[in-house]
Amino acid sequence: MLQYIFIQKFYLLYKHDPYHYLTGGADPNLQTQDGDSALMAAVSQRNHACVKSLISLGADVNARNAQTDWTVLHLAANLGDPQLITILLDAGAKVSNTSAG
Repeated sequence: MLQYIFIQKFYLLYKHDPYHYLTGGADPNLQTQDGDSALMAAVSQRNHACVKSLISLGADVNARNAQTDWTVLHLAANLGDPQLITILLDAGAKVSNTSAG
């Protein structure tokens, strides 16, 4: 339950440094009921610094949204943000991941 509260709080406060939330042991890969993780929220908001911080804290760059089947790389490509795409690829995001939709 605490981790769910974390992801909801982070989702609302994505502009803040994730270290504040994750150093207490919260799972950076926890997903909301909509299937979004903190990394997905940061990518959606094009928050490059937050994306880098979450990756350094163990966020999975290949995790999929449970509802859409998209990865964060799909999101970054859909946004057309080359810097985000580079950050994710440098962190090990797999180009070969495809989505069902």
